[in-house]
Amino acid sequence: MFVSCPTLLVVPHVDAGDRTKWTDDQDLRPLSDVGRQQAGQLAAVVGRVDAVFSSPARRCVETVQPIAAASGVDIVTMDDLRELTYVTDHRRWDHWASESTMSDYVVAAAGLGHIARAIVAIADRCTGRVAVCAHGDLVPLFAVFASAYLGTALPPPIARGGCFEIELTGTATGVRSLGALSPEPGTGS
Repeated sequence: MFVSCPTLLVVPHVDAGDRTKWTDDQDLRPLSDVGRQQAGQLAAVVGRVDAVFSSPARRCVETVQPIAAASGVDIVTMDDLRELTYVTDHRRWDHWASESTMSDYVVAAAGLGHIARAIVAIADRCTGRVAVCAHGDLVPLFAVFASAYLGTALPPPIARGGCFEIELTGTATGVRSLGALSPEPGTGS
């Protein structure tokens, strides 16, 4: 299925401040000063790419702007990279709405469907190395999906400013974490 898939560098958008304090449309929320610094550092971690795809949300587009600029490519926005709050496919299954665990599974499965569609669309258009920016609720699903597909161990979780490098073509790399990693549980970091 993914025989000719490019190497994906999947990044969550970097710091965009407190979403609860933003009173406008969430798609318009920009990066914070910290986020702009993280975006520059992330560009150094990711390096040159052959294409850049992003959620249409401003904070995602701003996250990959330094990567696109350094690579001399445009940013292509893709609705399948939106945060899971935009996933509505599962709402027809509302008889599970009262059972939150099952509802969470259904939303995650819908998210995986969006990921698979995004990967296929990217693979149809690109080769080489491709940066992909999505939201913090979707990015880990890329790593879990790829690891399960390849039958490899999950990589360490990443933090804002990190990325997952994913090779679905069956090479030895598989899925690995680059840049900022999430602190280990219980370390207080």
